[in-house]
Parts: sequence; structure tokens; C-alpha cells
Amino acid sequence: MIPSRLFALAGLVALAIVPWVLARHQLSLLTDLLIAGLFAMSLDLIMGYTGMVSFGHAAYFGLGAYASALVLLHFAQPVPIALLAGALLAGAVAVPSAGSRPAPPASTSRC
Repeated sequence: MIPSRLFALAGLVALAIVPWVLARHQLSLLTDLLIAGLFAMSLDLIMGYTGMVSFGHAAYFGLGAYASALVLLHFAQPVPIALLAGALLAGAVAVPSAGSRPAPPASTSRC
């Protein structure tokens, strides 16, 4: 087995065992760190690989988190349902706004 795949498999097994090993506060802290890491990776993907300066994805990230919290607080649904509701709301807002950006300028160079 390739060493990088072995490390990935070990990491997945460790993450699967963590909820039964850590205390409630430690698990909450780890969850917050993983969410912040996910946000940092998405920012790195946009600003690093593409070179675009954009914080627009943070609005959808926050909108999904806010909708999930509201579903948890006011409707007392389980966490997976709340996460799905947050993702659906963020997607419902993102889809109509995707067509509202201007077209890129036409290239004038001749290859």
C-alpha cells in the first residue's frame, strides 16, 4: 500500500474513534477547529490556486451555519437534518447569484 494512502486511512480511523475517546468539551473544540480548517482550505483554494481575491464564499459559509443553528434552536431537529437545511439554503441563495456576474473580457491576443 502506498504510504500516503496508509496515512490517510490511519487518519480516517483516528477521526472515527475520536468521538468515543474525547470528552464533550474536547470534541466540541476539535469540531470547531475542523470547521475553521475547512474554511481556511476553501480560502486557500480560491486565493492560492486561482489567484482571485474573493470573500464571497464566506457569506455562503456563514449563511449555512446560521440556518443550521436556527433549525436546531427553533425546530429541535437532529444535527444531520440541520446541516442539510443549512446547505440547501446556502445553495438556494448561491444558484441564482451565479448567473449575475459579468462575462469575462474577450481575449485580443492572436495565437
